[in-house]
Amino acid sequence: MGEHDDASDVGAEETASAAGAAAGGSETGGDESPSVPRAALLAERKQRQELATRLAEYEAAEAARAREAAEKAGEFQSLYEAERPKREAAEQKAAALEALVVAERDRRLDAIPKAHRPPYLDALPLDKQLEAVAWAEKQIATDTAVGGVRARGSGKPSIPADCEAEWKREAARNPGIGDLEWFHASVWKPRQDRAARLKQT
Repeated sequence: MGEHDDASDVGAEETASAAGAAAGGSETGGDESPSVPRAALLAERKQRQELATRLAEYEAAEAARAREAAEKAGEFQSLYEAERPKREAAEQKAAALEALVVAERDRRLDAIPKAHRPPYLDALPLDKQLEAVAWAEKQIATDTAVGGVRARGSGKPSIPADCEAEWKREAARNPGIGDLEWFHASVWKPRQDRAARLKQT
């Protein structure tokens, strides 16, 4: 009788232990099941909201800059159009003045013998052209008999042989130096004039 009771007690304990193990296994399995903690979900949601907010702010700032640029462009365009009549009038005045200067240059240049005209005149700016024409006028106005060069209106000047020889040497080194008459009037004769003045002093 006592042995039977002991066996019953042992069986009950084993049953209880098995039930407890099953319950414990179920709880452990619940902890090990894949799941995302609530804190991580909240952090991710907050990060997405912050990114969305920053993107919206950036787009708003870009739109504001675009509007400002468009407004400035419109202001500049309006100012440009408003100043157009003044600008066109100034350009017409400058063109008319340049035409007068060119006409005066041509008139003075026509009065200079070809041999005394500055070479490559068209390659110079207009103000330098006027200086070159004035220099040529001065040369023929102060023309003397030094070197055999005659004054303007007295016919074609005679050119000494040593001048021609020097011109040939220079032309061999620099083909674009100009013709013999130009070299005589613009290089050789002025040098002879300076030498003559130095001798007189």
